[in-house]
Amino acid sequence: MKHYSVEPNKNIFIVFAGLTASGYNLAEGSCDRDIINSIREVEYDGDIIDYFKKARTSNCEVNPYWPRVFLLSLASLFITEKTPYEYIDCQKMLDYIENLQQIDPNEKNKELIDWLKELPVKITKLQNNIMIEEIWLKYISLVNKSIESYDLIANQSYLLIREVLDISEYELPELIIIPNYLQASEATDFVNLEDEIYIITSKLDKESIVHELLHYILDIRLEECRELINENIFLLKPILDEMIRYQYAWNYSEDCWNRVFEENFMRAASIWIIFHDDINNAQTNANLHKDYGFIYVPIILEQFFFNWKGLDNFYGFIEDCLKACRNFLKEGFNANI
Repeated sequence: MKHYSVEPNKNIFIVFAGLTASGYNLAEGSCDRDIINSIREVEYDGDIIDYFKKARTSNCEVNPYWPRVFLLSLASLFITEKTPYEYIDCQKMLDYIENLQQIDPNEKNKELIDWLKELPVKITKLQNNIMIEEIWLKYISLVNKSIESYDLIANQSYLLIREVLDISEYELPELIIIPNYLQASEATDFVNLEDEIYIITSKLDKESIVHELLHYILDIRLEECRELINENIFLLKPILDEMIRYQYAWNYSEDCWNRVFEENFMRAASIWIIFHDDINNAQTNANLHKDYGFIYVPIILEQFFFNWKGLDNFYGFIEDCLKACRNFLKEGFNANI
């Protein structure tokens, strides 16, 4: 049974056309230059440019468009794909955003909500633009050329998860891959709507798919370990500044530590799944994450290779991971813990 599909999304294309017109320039390496130039040559009403310029907040040092560009993509999934373009359930979308743990609570304010409520009107204007429609047709022809390779990567990722974790296909969600060549190649967005996971990306890879499938499988198990993880909040201290820089944290709190630990854990788990029979390549990959401040990835990865005893022993495995992280700090940072 096939649990995934590749589905270009016109609303998301329209949103990124508006962003590109307003100055978003992070897709230079992922999209055909003619497509980008064609979008910039279209004449837009001033309100369109002004609207999408508000997506750049500079609250995240590494990505000045976080979190608003992600939220535009998310909101697009709640909007009808045919005229009249309107929210299918606006309150459901707002509730979903309110429950997102990866976004600083201070960002979820009235200004943001009012801004997102205007999105269907902007999409309608752009959808009715004949030149944008012509660009969409050229764009979709490029996307179609990659669908076969996307399909192959998704299939390999599902097989890896099932093999390494020893689970059945019925324990995995439906995955909808939305190619988006107009977004930064470094950014991959995930939206989990009940039993469907959307991956919005310009450059699909196995690690991204495996990472998100692991969230689906392991998030509930990590939540059961929350008290144990919170007891080790001091592990956040040496990396707090770097995590704030990447917007994986915004203060020293249990919520932020849970998010940071979860990210380190999922990155390590993804590497292990993909390189489960090649520890050398796995360690090399993990060290790349360490260089970006995720210092616990190599430590947790080692636990996967030598101490993993299956999903039935998950709580004990988290204890092992946290102990290894504490020992790492004692040895490497001379932490007084």
